[in-house]
Amino acid sequence: MLILPIVLAPQVTFQFQVAISSCSHLSSLTPSNSTTVGAGTSKKNRQTFANGKAIKLSCELFRIFITEAVQRAATIAEAEGASKIEATHLERILPHLLLDF
Repeated sequence: MLILPIVLAPQVTFQFQVAISSCSHLSSLTPSNSTTVGAGTSKKNRQTFANGKAIKLSCELFRIFITEAVQRAATIAEAEGASKIEATHLERILPHLLLDF
């Protein structure tokens, strides 16, 4: 697959960097570790646990989803002759991308 170097708009680049960098710190998790999340406004006051493997897998799936979105948006931007991926390019690929995942 050919990946073309297309410059992203600053706000889009920032959003992708935040999404990917927030998962990179999870590499230190082991399968025995779990993350506790408060239940919030639930009637029952109990905690929800997430397995370390489940968090790693979710982050990997999200990383692949974002990578695919950028590649598809880059294809649309290239077809239009644009040098940047704009929000409109992402809006055009989003319905089909969501159906594929």
